[in-house]
Amino acid sequence: MQPTAPLNRLPRPPNLVNRQCLPSKFQQRAGQPLAKAPSKQRSAYKRDVVARGLDSRFVKDAVEHHERLLTWIDDAMKGAPYLAGDTYSLADVAVIPYILRLELLRLSRMWDRRPGVAAWWERVRQRSSTNTAIFKRMTDADAAPFENLTPDPWPKVQEMLLAAA
Repeated sequence: MQPTAPLNRLPRPPNLVNRQCLPSKFQQRAGQPLAKAPSKQRSAYKRDVVARGLDSRFVKDAVEHHERLLTWIDDAMKGAPYLAGDTYSLADVAVIPYILRLELLRLSRMWDRRPGVAAWWERVRQRSSTNTAIFKRMTDADAAPFENLTPDPWPKVQEMLLAAA
């Protein structure tokens, strides 16, 4: 089966970060590796997001990119169980980090009205390779920044989504 959309047109959303969930030690050191990054623009973007969290001027664009990604996944699921057709592929692998990040940030409600995304994510989560490569490797320290997100990012993200609609 042919992919439902060219894979090179898959939107690449920026990461969403909630500064309140980042340990202060990380915030203090965040600028150090960013200063060495090859892309000054990317470094400036990341610095702003770490410093301002959901109030960063870049978050609105990130939310819109994630919305396009979720729409693309939902549309793809209308024709096949995986993003590039009937079999699991690198297209699915490439999207996992974005969906996982949304879930960790407690933003899975972004796909409430997209049953295809929910079904795809459940299918991918049940794969032993996903379990081995991601969930079994995720330590308590990896999960800790996402445990007590305060304030809850959903109301602000929902407000952005409603404003964009």
